[in-house]
Amino acid sequence: MHCPNTSVPNPPSRIPRCFLYDTNGSYLNPFKNVAECFDYVAYQQYGSSSDRTARAAADYQPYIGNEFVPGLTFPEEGDMNNRWYDATEPYEESHFYQVASYVREHNLGGMFVYALDRDGRNYDEDLRRIVPSNLLWTKTAIAESEGMALDTAKTAANHYLDRMSLRQVIDDNAASADKARDMVGKAANLYETNKAVLGGDYGEGFSNTYDPTLEAGLLGIDISVLQQQIDKSSEIIGADTAESDAKTALRMARDAAIDGLTGKIYTADQVSAWSQALKVALDATVPVPTPDSTDQNGNRDKVTNHKVQGQPKQLSATGISTDIIVAVGVTLAIAGVALSLSRKLS
Repeated sequence: MHCPNTSVPNPPSRIPRCFLYDTNGSYLNPFKNVAECFDYVAYQQYGSSSDRTARAAADYQPYIGNEFVPGLTFPEEGDMNNRWYDATEPYEESHFYQVASYVREHNLGGMFVYALDRDGRNYDEDLRRIVPSNLLWTKTAIAESEGMALDTAKTAANHYLDRMSLRQVIDDNAASADKARDMVGKAANLYETNKAVLGGDYGEGFSNTYDPTLEAGLLGIDISVLQQQIDKSSEIIGADTAESDAKTALRMARDAAIDGLTGKIYTADQVSAWSQALKVALDATVPVPTPDSTDQNGNRDKVTNHKVQGQPKQLSATGISTDIIVAVGVTLAIAGVALSLSRKLS
């Protein structure tokens, strides 16, 4: 639900302000003459299906247009009288699914929920206890009302599982990502997809905080190269091929990238920065080739062979210097030439 600030011409701050007409009926006399003062009609239809949404939205449409916001509720603790049952499985028969779908299909102003912290609670064992919630129904209603496609929901879920599984590289908190992926693949609707990651209740799934709408917004940021770099870094860190200092720097860069990539949200610029830091660290683990030496005549002799120009070469069998043999050969050759000349002259 977006607040357009229509009732505040010059708001003193940038915080959106909405003026809502809160009601649970269609008695319009108190509303007709002041309708233009309100941004939305918030309509409490607890315990009712989208049929009631359609009737009430039609009643208020001449005065508020599509800025009609139906609301449902979760079971309040200690409520011994009301029984609304808006969030009950099977999902596609629930009021939550019906109302969220109607809001999307008819482009209404949104929907609201009462007792948000009681998401997932029931009227039996939960009536007298307060426990945490993974907000499964609320998150699904938001995605449903905004028209998230099932394929997008599944892609977002797997995207989350992939990046959060990177945490296992550091601390090995072996939550069952594989089981969650299998359930995502079998899911027939948004609720089942989200439940595959969040679990049916707090503490029962891969994550208690997964947000499908938030995750879908991250799908446009390419993290494939960074993920490959993280995998390569882990491979090098686990091997004995790099110097200890280089491996320490690489581990720090990898862990910083994982911390960022497994956070709640990140930006394309942050991903680029983590990737660049990892590239530098990875490059530092590659051995530097030994340079070649070159003599004054341009002859190249690799230092790794430990050959020094002018050093006598030894015959392996005799130990006699090959340079001495060459010198004797040259001397004999010169003597032979001289002998030949003396014979001709004589």
